[in-house]
Amino acid sequence: MPEEFPPITWLIPDLKLGDEESWNQLVELFSPGLSGKAFVLLRDSSLGGRMTADDLLNETFAKAWKHHGLIRGQSTFQIAKWLLTIMLNSFRDHCRRGGVSEESIPDWEIPTEVVSSESASMERFEQEVRLHA
Repeated sequence: MPEEFPPITWLIPDLKLGDEESWNQLVELFSPGLSGKAFVLLRDSSLGGRMTADDLLNETFAKAWKHHGLIRGQSTFQIAKWLLTIMLNSFRDHCRRGGVSEESIPDWEIPTEVVSSESASMERFEQEVRLHA
């Protein structure tokens, strides 16, 4: 049976304080899903030859770590949305700097929470992470 993920609500206060163990758990939790999204972003863009999914993933986590004190999310979904927003903004910045026209940048929307309860949202996201793993 796969190892259970730590409750994200438990990690958030320590993440805001810059606790490295909590950060490592966050990276482990979100890497599979974000890695897949980075691969798809780059596959569908003209940046694919200049940047790898690992490059984009590492840049995302580096920027997130730099701003860890600004974490406002209180759930797994909110933290995932925060990380995905950082990834999409980094990707768009690279496109603009690389001379990729605005029209050719994939127009991904940041997901919005449609599930009525926080626990259902967390459960759905954790299932998605396990599926990607």
